[in-house]
Amino acid sequence: MNPVQRLSRLAHILPAAALLLIITTEVSTQTRDEAAERLRAAVQRELASPLFTRALAAVEIVDMESGSVLFSRNTDLLLRPASNTKLFTTAAALLGLPRDFAFETAAYIDSSAGGGATLWIRASGDPLLRSEDIQKLADLIRSAGVTRLAALALDGSALDTLSYGPGWMWDDLPSVSAPVLSAFASNGGVRRLALAAPAKDGEPVSVTDVDPCVLGVIRSSARSGARDRFEIGGDPLGTTIVIHGTVQRGTTEHEDVADRQPEQTFVCRLRAALKRAGVELHDGGAVQRGMVPARASRVGAVTHRLDEAVAQCNVESDNLAAELLLKHVGAVKRGGAGSTAAGIEAGRALWAGMGVDTAAVRLVDGSGMSFYNLVSAASIGALLRGMYRSPQRDRYVASLAVMGTSGTLARRLVNAEGARHVRGKTGTVSGVSALSVYVLPPSGRPLSVVMLMQNFAGGHTPYRAVQDSIVLHCLAYAVRRSR
Repeated sequence: MNPVQRLSRLAHILPAAALLLIITTEVSTQTRDEAAERLRAAVQRELASPLFTRALAAVEIVDMESGSVLFSRNTDLLLRPASNTKLFTTAAALLGLPRDFAFETAAYIDSSAGGGATLWIRASGDPLLRSEDIQKLADLIRSAGVTRLAALALDGSALDTLSYGPGWMWDDLPSVSAPVLSAFASNGGVRRLALAAPAKDGEPVSVTDVDPCVLGVIRSSARSGARDRFEIGGDPLGTTIVIHGTVQRGTTEHEDVADRQPEQTFVCRLRAALKRAGVELHDGGAVQRGMVPARASRVGAVTHRLDEAVAQCNVESDNLAAELLLKHVGAVKRGGAGSTAAGIEAGRALWAGMGVDTAAVRLVDGSGMSFYNLVSAASIGALLRGMYRSPQRDRYVASLAVMGTSGTLARRLVNAEGARHVRGKTGTVSGVSALSVYVLPPSGRPLSVVMLMQNFAGGHTPYRAVQDSIVLHCLAYAVRRSR
């Protein structure tokens, strides 16, 4: 029986209102099906690009209200997530740490020993600690009536002593993307270099540290030239920075590398801050290490809220924030010094509690730098939907970059209609481009969209363009589907 015959028969036995409801429902269902089919066809066309002749794409699109899978390709394959790993890290942090959790750098005074007072600093590994915070701490010490110190002492027992993540590439270590993981990291673990080129071609480039507290050997053969064509490298396990190439004549370029001695940098910044605050250090203050003794008196602390660090991690794709967050999850949920391994162990239980198939999640770090990380697109999608259903939804969504507006998504789909209703996380390492987002148009259908693209040679730009096109198709569906 065709639809016309069916409706004709029903007209004889049903009231007009009931018949109208059936007609409206059938038309609505047909419209929904057509919209979903248009979306599937559009995504298929995008993935038919020659870009994927040799490269791999895993894509999942799910209507989060109905649970309907609108598109799925290669979603069960284990692939490298790059910085999409941070979605797991920040979910574990919001679910596993107390809502009022804060990173703390605290000062204590021990006056019991002969020869003067010792200043103890207990650092927790605050990824947001800056020079101004260290100055604030020094001012608090002075406000407590301390004017002279015999020694400084550091307590970094909140975290383990592993400086790097498993599977990090040795040639990434001079880069800010591979920060030294330390309880005493400050200013993002960054060492900023100033490369000043003379006006005459072929002259040596002057290289200096912008902050004199950041120390390390610089070996430069860079010369002034017609344009910037320089590279920065160095000993992967040492502190020497090597620079060669050319810097455009008459200009000064600033480049960031990892601070390879964060503890020494912290001490230098603290000494300078104490001097400005009017606190005298005997002979510059000898440095001890250990745990704050019970007899010491607390004089003050500087803190940063959990949500600030989670946003820094997701919006800016900050690797230091990701790694330190995960270590703290391990400390709170498993006890003892915070470690990456303990954080992942705790995270697995939290992710599984939201319906994530953890058999498809193999993570060894919190940032996505490691080449050992493997996850499926389906597991990321399940994580997004689990967090969207959780009491932490608003905090999690707010921590993500806004398409065309902020963080790593600031330059994508700029001025595109509806782009500001897309929030998500990018992932980029050599041969890998990932994008996982929520599509959340007002009064529209909320979607989770996961795209993992990898095993390609060359630049990331064309793969990002495909991702952005798929996002636009999803926006069009979400709005159309809601009508």
